[in-house]
Amino acid sequence: MGSETILVVHEDLSIISNISVCLEQEGFAVTGTRDPEDALGMIRTRFFDIVLLDIDLPRIYGVGFIEKAMDLRPNLFVIMTTRREEADPPVQSMNPGAWEYLKKPFDSSELIKSVHDFLIRKEIMEKHRLASAKLAATRKQYQYMVDHSVDLISILNQHHCFTYINPQFEHLLGVDNSELIGQPFSKILHPDDIQKVSQLYELSHAVPASDTEFNIRLRLKKINKQSVQDWFDAYAVVELRAVAMYLPDLQQKERFAGIYCTAKDITLQVTMEDQLRQSQKMEAIGTLAGGIAHDFNNILMGIQGYSSLLKTGLDPDSKEFQRINRIEDYIQSGAQLAGQLLGFAQKGLNETELINLNHLLALSAEMFGRTKKDILIRQSLAPDLWQTRVNEGQMKQVLMNLFVNAWQAMPDGGTIHIRSENVRVDLDQLESLSLINEGNYVKVTVTD
Repeated sequence: MGSETILVVHEDLSIISNISVCLEQEGFAVTGTRDPEDALGMIRTRFFDIVLLDIDLPRIYGVGFIEKAMDLRPNLFVIMTTRREEADPPVQSMNPGAWEYLKKPFDSSELIKSVHDFLIRKEIMEKHRLASAKLAATRKQYQYMVDHSVDLISILNQHHCFTYINPQFEHLLGVDNSELIGQPFSKILHPDDIQKVSQLYELSHAVPASDTEFNIRLRLKKINKQSVQDWFDAYAVVELRAVAMYLPDLQQKERFAGIYCTAKDITLQVTMEDQLRQSQKMEAIGTLAGGIAHDFNNILMGIQGYSSLLKTGLDPDSKEFQRINRIEDYIQSGAQLAGQLLGFAQKGLNETELINLNHLLALSAEMFGRTKKDILIRQSLAPDLWQTRVNEGQMKQVLMNLFVNAWQAMPDGGTIHIRSENVRVDLDQLESLSLINEGNYVKVTVTD
């Protein structure tokens, strides 16, 4: 202290002079004026640590002056000299703590003590204001991080009900704050996963600072989405991490404040894992089918040889000759089936060729229909279907997956409808169809 600036506003110039001398001896830089408007002009353009103001000013009452001054400098600190015992109610409502009364008459020691005490209070208030602003900025920063996190962040109370959720809940699950706050965690769980979270609920009884964590993979329900056709449209798969949260109370004792939960959406990862497993399964089936077809061909070759020997010397018009011909017809059917199995197994993963998808659709439907007698397959294939460049083996796997999914959706049997058609995709349709380029496409639809 000692280098602060002070503005003295009083109607008596001699009093301004006396106060200035007294304060300047203490090292303060003092400016004085008896004109309220002049004082307001200086407050507008210059900074003063304290304004020493006589409340009974000419042409304007001191409270009115303070109102105008604080409009210019909201954090202005004022000492008012007055004969009154109590502060005026209008003053009490202005920036609490930023004003003080000095009762007249007063001597130099009282003035100096009042200024020093007020500067100490001002310094404390400034530190508190800066700390509060820093705390508010920190809170805003953390709130921003939580609100814009790609993970689900929530807090559960001791009854395992939500007390906080971040906006990602609405983005991922379609549920907003008002729908979920106060509701139990189990409300958004897949029914089969409710038993999994029993350990999560035990966190509310964990010992403070025990670093007890809970990690598990769960399925969370997407509100208002109950798709039967697409499981991943109705649920999101998440990796949940939860920890008991303890915060100090007013007595600095650690108190349970909730269960802090973060959940990472891994639906895409799980989908890709499922597709990889399905691809590996189909690859294994293809390898097995290739082995079976090879052995089956060898068996057919033996049967074909013996049937040719049996026909030697027989009259072509005899019943025996005709019966052997029927056997050879069945051999040819078996050879075609073995050829289909070999084609399913031997197509390279990176080989593409121009084909008519109708052929693959009919072939795949025939193979699948032989294994599922409770399923009726109806085909509506465009006769003028455009040629398409695809990997035949991969396309067969895709079609077989579609047929299997349709069959699983009809446990009591039913009908699968297969449709092919030519379509033209325009630029405004690309986003809705998740396509990159506009142009001519072949559309295949499988419904159950």
